[in-house]
Amino acid sequence: MSKHDGELNTRKLRKYLEGAKDLPYRDGQLNKTAIARDAGLKDRQPLYNNEQCVRILAEFNDKLPARTSSANKKETATERKNRDLETKNAELYAENQELRRQLQKLEHIESLIITGRRYQP
Repeated sequence: MSKHDGELNTRKLRKYLEGAKDLPYRDGQLNKTAIARDAGLKDRQPLYNNEQCVRILAEFNDKLPARTSSANKKETATERKNRDLETKNAELYAENQELRRQLQKLEHIESLIITGRRYQP
């Protein structure tokens, strides 16, 4: 990236922030993809690599009032939903393993009944 591109990105970000009252967040973190898109940047990389853009964004974010408690509640609800899904996933995995074990046992018994020989998977 050239110095000109860096300056252009910095100007675009400044212009975007001049009109912004708040910044987009996702899962409690700044949504840099949305910020870059809204600011007209080609991608979000300047928000990570361009020192001026990083500093400007951090300063603007620090000036904003603290995130509301509803955002914290939303994060908590998301975390709770993730935990519940992980628990359900673990239960289904255990049930699946038990059913596979039972199926293998039944296939062995079926093989003995039908052929009189042991089942060879």
